[in-house]
Amino acid sequence: MPSVNETPPIQAVVDSGVVPRLVSLLPRDDWVELQFEAAWAVSNVASGTQQHTHLVIQLEAVPQFVRLLESPSEEVREQATWAIGNIAGDSADCRNYILSLGAMPLLIKAIGIPVSKVTILRNAVWALSNLCRSKPPPPLDAVAPALPVLAGLLNHHDKEVMTDACWAISYISDGPIERIQRVLQSNVIDKVISMLTAPSVAMQTPALRTIGNVVTGNDVQTQVIIDHGALAAFHFLLNHPRRAIKKEACWCLSNITAGSVDQIQSVIGADLYPVVKNLLDAPEYEVKKEAVWCIANTTSGGTKEQLRYLVDIGILDPLCRILTLYDLKIVTVALEAIENFLQLGQDDMKERCLSQNPYSAMLVTNGGYELIEALQEHSSPELYNQSVSVIETYFDFEEQQRGAAQQAAQQQQGAEQQQAQQQQQGGYNFGGQQQQQQQQGGGAWGNGNGNAGGGGYNFAGAFGGN
Repeated sequence: MPSVNETPPIQAVVDSGVVPRLVSLLPRDDWVELQFEAAWAVSNVASGTQQHTHLVIQLEAVPQFVRLLESPSEEVREQATWAIGNIAGDSADCRNYILSLGAMPLLIKAIGIPVSKVTILRNAVWALSNLCRSKPPPPLDAVAPALPVLAGLLNHHDKEVMTDACWAISYISDGPIERIQRVLQSNVIDKVISMLTAPSVAMQTPALRTIGNVVTGNDVQTQVIIDHGALAAFHFLLNHPRRAIKKEACWCLSNITAGSVDQIQSVIGADLYPVVKNLLDAPEYEVKKEAVWCIANTTSGGTKEQLRYLVDIGILDPLCRILTLYDLKIVTVALEAIENFLQLGQDDMKERCLSQNPYSAMLVTNGGYELIEALQEHSSPELYNQSVSVIETYFDFEEQQRGAAQQAAQQQQGAEQQQAQQQQQGGYNFGGQQQQQQQQGGGAWGNGNGNAGGGGYNFAGAFGGN
């Protein structure tokens, strides 16, 4: 029998033709021992291949397993939850079929029944998580009733129970803002955030996934994560020895930096950008890619001061090195971020009367300009056109110098015109005209009240004299 073998010979049992007979024994409430053995055997068949799972469904065993969630025997309930978890985990269609039979409220009720062994609870919570899993996700109304019990299970002493409960929450939160909001309203966020730095990677992973799902929502939902102190855990996560954790943490942070200016400032305040800068040179490509998105999102939505902060911490050097990668998409994103810095430099030239774009000069010094030039040899027409546009717009140094000279000349001409206007309006007091100038509004430096005596510029006359 498959129920007494660690690696049950499922196909041999199926070939024997005994499975229909086993399913027929599941309704035997009058003989619990036999019912248990039959449930054990059929649940093992359901844990086999997809064909084995579908055989169990075709034999209409699933309604019986759902019914057995209310069995007074905890051993029978355990087998029922094991079978339901396996079948639900097969596909979204199987999961939806089980939910349509009303399994969720019965499973929630079964989880609330005290049990003699923690393994029974583990199986039940794992089965519940599989009812929330797979894409497309199940209807929110079908799984949201589980949130209160899941919130309680996050505080259970058993780590496996906590982990599967957190996975279930992550599945529910994966989707549009309505799903995220239901999770936020269940008051689980503080506990989930505390699990980000748990000693077990198995616990950290679903917690990080949940936080990542929430910050894909709107700015208000993202702010909840920030307000509850999640950013403090990201130093640990971004420096994690596991590649998958670092990647997920970077992905999560990139969604936060795609938020509001205040949320970008929170990331600055948490001192996370220097860590992201280091990850631009990470050996793991997946981590490097997410780090680029963190910076690109910041350059798109951040303030000028926030972009200058990134320059000050040295972001341009590693960002330029991204241009040497073979991934067209991420090179394009990096070049767009660099262009945002260059546009900031153009703005600074005008506002601060600089002779050249300071960030163009930086890229010439650090070799970034040559890397952008090299992109003109790229096989992608889009990237070729983008690199040409960047060079023509931000690296025409002769044009920049001409523009700066023209701007200086215009300023000089404006000053001369202003001086001439002041002279025409009596801006200079030549002694013999002192009485006349005083009668017209006075000549002293800037007070324009006609009682400062002779000499000096008459600012009252030049600028309106109020």
